[in-house]
Amino acid sequence: MPVFQWRWSPDFKWGPEVGYKSVPGRGGALYRAFDYDLVKDLPPFEELGAISYQQMWERLLYFAKPLVEAAEKANVKLALHPKDPPVRVLRGIARLFTSTGEIERFFQAVPSPWNGFTFCQGTVAEMGADVLDAIRRLGRQGRIHHVHLRAVRGRVPRYVETFIDEGDLDMLEAMRAYKEVGYIGAIVSDHTPGITGDINEGKIGRSFSHGYIRALIQAVNSER
Repeated sequence: MPVFQWRWSPDFKWGPEVGYKSVPGRGGALYRAFDYDLVKDLPPFEELGAISYQQMWERLLYFAKPLVEAAEKANVKLALHPKDPPVRVLRGIARLFTSTGEIERFFQAVPSPWNGFTFCQGTVAEMGADVLDAIRRLGRQGRIHHVHLRAVRGRVPRYVETFIDEGDLDMLEAMRAYKEVGYIGAIVSDHTPGITGDINEGKIGRSFSHGYIRALIQAVNSER
């Protein structure tokens, strides 16, 4: 197992309780959309309560340092997934890794080359970051250990997850950036809109993404 992805989150939820809703999209598909206004005034989850940023950071380091030491011994690269949706506080819980600066702070705190992250392109776009610059900057540091390739329109506090070919970012330019920094790891289809008649949580939508990703790779590799 060359790479292991992990998350740091006490509130791993994906429904209306954290601000997601469905909106109509292309060809009758349903897109998932986030709107912070839907949850900004809601109380903390009863089972979790409020958690401060400092508490989250201290607990992360307490857990991550021995985790990275174990990964080094096992020759396994770790890929930490950034927080999605990338809002600073959600229902009383501070959220880490809602900006590329926070991700880099973590690398400084745990500087092992085995400590990297999943470049979830959709989440980085939701942050409002310059995605192409982030690929080049973090990729040249050797910190991108895994890639989730998906598209969004908009950014926090409101955005929509779209099909891979209709987001705000030029996917071909993104693929060129991954090649430019020498990334050789996995590139994975991420969230996909729901299609009428789809099975097993989006297999048709993911098949479309996989074909599109393969075409991007072939296009970039054919360039001189």
